[in-house]
Order: sequence, then C-alpha cells, then structure tokens
Amino acid sequence: MSAGRPPATPPRPRFWIVLLVNLGLGIPGVVPVFMAWYLLVNWPLAALGLTREEVPGSDSVLPGPAELLPLVLAAVAVWFVVNLLLLRRLGLARTWWWIAAALLPLLPYLALQLFL
Repeated sequence: MSAGRPPATPPRPRFWIVLLVNLGLGIPGVVPVFMAWYLLVNWPLAALGLTREEVPGSDSVLPGPAELLPLVLAAVAVWFVVNLLLLRRLGLARTWWWIAAALLPLLPYLALQLFL
C-alpha cells in the first residue's frame, strides 16, 4: 500500500437500491399499467383489428382516459421524483440508471400476467 492512497474500500451495493426501490414502486404501479393496457386493448388496438373489444356494459371507452390520465400522471410523477432523488444521492451512471428505472417497475405487472 502506498503512503498517498487511502485503503481500498469495497464498493457499496448501490445498484441493489435501484433494484429494490423500483420493484417496490412497481407493486402499486400495477394498477395504472393494467388500466393503460386495458384501455389500449379496448380502444386503439381494437379499432386496428389487432384485438377484440371487450368493454362490459358500455359502448363507450370515453371515461377511460379521464380516469386513467390523473392516475398515470401521479404514478409517473412519484416514480420520477423518487428516482431523481436517488440518482443525486447515489451518483450512479445516468444512462444505466434510467434504463433500469424504466424497466424494473414493469416486472410486478409482467409477473402477475404470467403467473395468474
């Protein structure tokens, strides 16, 4: 060990924090993701003939965007603020941070779709 260098410390597991926080945000995020998927399946994708429309008891999907927009905006705002604060605090590479932060919250929804 040289006299000018401090002793090497093992790296802190910072990426685990990103993983756990964004998976945790994905659990309540299942609701807006499901609502967005339901609206997409029953409106534009059904109009293109890619899916079958299954709107029970109503001929209109107009209330869907009015209910979905505030919920999705609130979920995205919370996700963005939490990740921005963690990014500033932990100082990881921004590119990998935002890629991981964008994909990890979708895992709880995908797990529910695959296993239920």
